[in-house]
Order: sequence, then C-alpha cells, then structure tokens
Amino acid sequence: MKKYLLLLGCVFLVANVFAQQPPFNQKDLNTSGKKDIRPEKLKPIEPVVAKVAFSALLIGPRELILGVDGNILRRFTRMEFNEGNGFDAVSGVFTAPSAGFYCLVLNADMPNYGCVQDPVPLGMYVMKNNLRHQLFHLPVGYGSGSSSAGFVTFIQLNKSDKVSLSPLPLGCSPGGQQPVVSQVIFSGYKIM
Repeated sequence: MKKYLLLLGCVFLVANVFAQQPPFNQKDLNTSGKKDIRPEKLKPIEPVVAKVAFSALLIGPRELILGVDGNILRRFTRMEFNEGNGFDAVSGVFTAPSAGFYCLVLNADMPNYGCVQDPVPLGMYVMKNNLRHQLFHLPVGYGSGSSSAGFVTFIQLNKSDKVSLSPLPLGCSPGGQQPVVSQVIFSGYKIM
C-alpha cells in the first residue's frame, strides 16, 4: 500500500510540474536553420558587483569656506574599507559600481564657535550627480568643546551615479570666524 501511495504521489508531482510549463508555441520554433541572433542575445553580460560598502575618514581641522575647492569635501585622510572600489578618497566622490538602493551614513564633528550677533549654522549636503539631494544641519555650540551629529539617508542610484558631500558653511561677517570641521566619517553600503 505504501508503494502505491508513493507511486501515486510521484505521478501527481510530475503531472503538476508539467502542468506549470507554458504551452508550446509554433511561432517560437526556428525552422530556418540559422542561429538565433537577436540583439539582446549579443549584448555582453555585465558582471554584478556582489558587495558594495565603503567608509572613509576625514580628519581636520579643515576650515570650510563657501565656494572654495568646488565646495566638495575632498582629500579624505583614511579609508577603512572600500568593497566594490566605488569611493575615491582624493576626490571625495563615491561612484556606484552597480544600480540599487544605498544607505549613506554621515558623522560630522566641529569645534564650537559663534559670532557676535547670530549663531552660525553649518550644514552638509549629500550631492547626487552634482545636484543637491538632501541637506543635514549640524548643531552650533558656543564655548569650548565640539558639536557632533550623525545622519542616515537612503538613495536610489543607477550604475555610475556619483555621490559626494558639500558643506554649507556660513561664516561670520567679514573678518570673523569661519566654521571648521574636525572630523567627518562618510560611509555607505548597497542594500539591494
């Protein structure tokens, strides 16, 4: 009895597999004898970058002046890791090696400072292909010590899209104090 039930189960399994196959279409049959050379079959297959992750450290102090050095944070001091080789520490630009959704993490630390009249805000833009994507504001403190902040954003990138950081410093009136960044950690990884 067990043999018959096992045999019957196998028959149902095979019948189910064949039932899920698409029906045969006579138009799909190549009867010319020529090879199938459709254009989509001739394109080379691009290798998929399995893992994309980077983390770079910029250690200051670095004075931030609007409009200087293309207003992009460059010359990162140290690379912690660079899986997929997407981040260039000299230019400060991450170039996506493959399309997907990415998580970007920014941690910034700046010494406290202030102007005589008003607090001076400091912000950091996440730039996508040289266009402003998202602005993060850092807290401004007075006296000794420093102010730190961490931010997370998610972004969809196509292959070869470029992401960088652009500071938004607003200094005091002419001759006054300029904001300075002591440390920036810029990290990211591909989610999917």
